[in-house]
Amino acid sequence: MEDYFSTPINIERGAVRRALASLSESELANLIEVYLMRRALVKEYMTKLGAAFTDPSTIEKHKADLARLHGDARKVGASVVLVVFPILVSEEIMKTSETWYVTAMRRYFEETCRKGDYFLDVTPIARRLSDSERVVNFMDAHPSAELHRMVGEALGLILTNQQAARSI
Repeated sequence: MEDYFSTPINIERGAVRRALASLSESELANLIEVYLMRRALVKEYMTKLGAAFTDPSTIEKHKADLARLHGDARKVGASVVLVVFPILVSEEIMKTSETWYVTAMRRYFEETCRKGDYFLDVTPIARRLSDSERVVNFMDAHPSAELHRMVGEALGLILTNQQAARSI
């Protein structure tokens, strides 16, 4: 979806970040500068991502991209397991991304699924962990090793035991 942002994310430095950046020899200054930049970028990124997912023409482009990818998989006889991770930074942001992102992907799946396909919304699994447990760390919002393990177990059920998979 980032490819469809109407304008790039603004990474201009304010006065504080410019002053910190001038202290290039200081690891602490670099850490603070990166933290401040991340806070500013996350807010702008979420705004742009939310706008992209709520814009009908943008979501249609994204769905076309997914259809091409899934079409390639189906050409070789594969089923599609669509695993959808919400944005994991905090419960508040996870709820927001669930509203516009997870819902849009579930709708896409319902429109295109075939027998043998499976949709895995990671949101309920992620909610079993605290904000800090579900991400790598406060500077890296990617899923933690523990969340990956839990999702891997769920995928294992989906791929090997359809009856048990219904309980996910």
